[in-house]
Amino acid sequence: MIHAAGSPSQVMTVRTAPGLRSLMPIYEGNYQSLARLVPGLRSMQAPASFVLSDLPRIRMSVVECCRYTALLAFSHSLTPGAGPVPDLALKVRMCHDARVAEVIGYQGRSRFAAVYPYPNRDMHAVFEKRQVNLFLGEWLRFCRPGGRRARLAAGEESGSPS
Repeated sequence: MIHAAGSPSQVMTVRTAPGLRSLMPIYEGNYQSLARLVPGLRSMQAPASFVLSDLPRIRMSVVECCRYTALLAFSHSLTPGAGPVPDLALKVRMCHDARVAEVIGYQGRSRFAAVYPYPNRDMHAVFEKRQVNLFLGEWLRFCRPGGRRARLAAGEESGSPS
């Protein structure tokens, strides 16, 4: 049981904190969705950029490719150029051997705690880590209607082995 600091009227008690057991199925689902959306991602040897959706514009960049892991950066813009709604940014670490994908950065923030007390100074959601990973899963499902696959962004070379 977790208690937030504050006066008794401001304290929220969280009885069930999501642990690794409840997060792993989300991470595994995100990995499977990415593998279906971008076939060959595991075998990439060089960074590359992909367009996942044209409207809204969703791009995925493979920032780092290693034998067992990959670092992906996602961006989502609703309007061309600077608009009233800021672009969305996610960083995702894929672990190929464990077959999981976890959000490690969201809108410039990283190192999410599994549970935050509420209220808190930074206004994090109580289960923010879980929520950003669920959001990634929803986003990936949005990008793949009817079995659509990502396409290499214009001007990019394939990062796959020849």
